[in-house]
Formats: sequence, C-alpha cells, structure tokens
Amino acid sequence: MMVRVIRAPVQAVPVQPDRRRAVGIHALINWAFSREFAQLDWGDVVSQLNGARAAVGVEYVMMQRGATGARIDGGGRSWPADDAQVVADAVAHLPLTHGGRAMALQIAELARVGAVPDAMVGARPRFRPVAWHRNQNGMRAATEECGPPIARRNRKGVLVHDKVLVCPLCIEPQPNQIAHARRNYLQWWGALLELRLVLDRQGLLSVHRLTEAMPPRTPWSKTC
Repeated sequence: MMVRVIRAPVQAVPVQPDRRRAVGIHALINWAFSREFAQLDWGDVVSQLNGARAAVGVEYVMMQRGATGARIDGGGRSWPADDAQVVADAVAHLPLTHGGRAMALQIAELARVGAVPDAMVGARPRFRPVAWHRNQNGMRAATEECGPPIARRNRKGVLVHDKVLVCPLCIEPQPNQIAHARRNYLQWWGALLELRLVLDRQGLLSVHRLTEAMPPRTPWSKTC
C-alpha cells in the first residue's frame, strides 16, 4: 500500500525592517557629545592598581552600568540618551593602539564643537621674514647688520662705508609641523574606524544604525 505524504507549505517568516536611523560614525559621535552632552567616564571598573586600563570591552562596561538597574541622578540636566552613553563608553575605552585616553579626549573635544583635527590642508613650507617693521612706505621686512661695513668710493672719489644688511628668514610652517598634524589626523581617522567597527560588531546601538560613511582619509591630497 502506497502512503501519500502531504507536506504543509512552508510560510516565509517576514523580515522585520531595520527602523533605526542610519548615520555615519562621525555624525553619531558629534551628536553624542554636542547634542546629548555625553561625558567620558574612566571608572574604577576599568582601572588597575598601576593606573593602566583593564582589558575590558564596551559591553562589559554597559553591564556594570546596568547592574544597579538605575542611574544616579546628579541633578541639573537629564542623562544622555542610551546610544549617546554607549558611544561615550566606546570612545573612553579606545585601545592604546588607537591613541588611548589622549585620543579619546581629542575626539570628545572636537565632537563638542563639530570639528575635525587640523590637517593643515594646503599648507606648504615657505620662507618668511622673521620680523616686520612699518615706515613711511608701509610694512617692510626687518633687516639687520651682518659683518663689517664694505668700503668703497663714491662718484666723487670719497671713501664711504656701506652697511651690509640681511633679512633673517624662517620657514613657516615647518615640514615637521605639517607631518605631525597629518599623522594626528590619520590616527584620529583610524580611531573613528575602530569605533565604527566595535559599535557595529557589538550591536549595542538601539536607535541608530551605523553606515560605512567616514570623513576623508587624506583631505590634503587630491584623491581623498
């Protein structure tokens, strides 16, 4: 006897759309520190006796914050949004390979004013007078005597001594200043990339969804 097996149709499970707001990491950090007034917090949960930061992740810090079930209300203003606090915790716990606390402070300070590090875009070392002075003809580069006067005879045969004047020059900006500013910008850019990867991988954001948008990597070059 043949048995017929009737299979019920498989119903596809509808995929819930991601209703979180898409935002780039730079815009998200600016929002957290400038709009929500998030603060960096290096609490005891991430400190060691020698002052170095413990190797813990952002998710551990958030678990420690939620252990009490509430936040301490210090008064004066409301607490930042949850996503803003998550961002602040991620910034505060940047690894040393991406600048550590010094870079975290720089990121927070720049985000509060919506700025980026000065990469000295368009800067080129140039020779400039060390000092200037004003006379009846306007602003002139300052000069100074150099060496003994030069003796010569004028048209009338009179012996005169001419001063030897030079204009001291300096190089501004110096090449090492430009290089330092651009290294700092690249480290800041790399720290933002690290934050984007960490926040996206851990899935700790509830209202925002990170995109791949990033600031220009080398704004001083024609192809950023």
